[in-house]
Amino acid sequence: MANLVFVTVGTTSFPELVTAVSSKSFCLALKKTGIKKINIQYGNGQPPDSLYFDANNIEMSCFDFKNSLNKQFEECDVVISHAGAGSVLEGLKHDKKLLVVINEALMNNHQTELAHKLESEEYLLSCLVKNVEESFIKVIKTDFREYNKVMNTKLGVYIESFMCHDS
Repeated sequence: MANLVFVTVGTTSFPELVTAVSSKSFCLALKKTGIKKINIQYGNGQPPDSLYFDANNIEMSCFDFKNSLNKQFEECDVVISHAGAGSVLEGLKHDKKLLVVINEALMNNHQTELAHKLESEEYLLSCLVKNVEESFIKVIKTDFREYNKVMNTKLGVYIESFMCHDS
């Protein structure tokens, strides 16, 4: 059973995602799945409100930026990430259950292409912000393919090609 969820918005802001994962309904989804802790990296946006976490006895920690997120990726059981290639790749390299949330506000959204490709290959689940709760519950119940086994394949090369376009 998962105990810790790590949410990351990367180097920009994605306030819609931070708001969604700190909503009453999402906190109830955390409680329903047995999650006891959530760590939210909120980037350039505002820190999340702890009201619903406190009401559901879920320990919430948050921060804007760190030099490295390696520790957060190592310690968590589930990652909820924006669709930037760098964050997605870190989640996959750490072999975590991964929910990738697509930011519809981005123009020329190459992130959507990457997220959909990796989802079609059964490495992760992707969704829009409006579906984050139901998608999170699905991620908890899903067994994904191991990413580390594809790094030297065509798919690995394809994924790495997005690294220079990360937002």
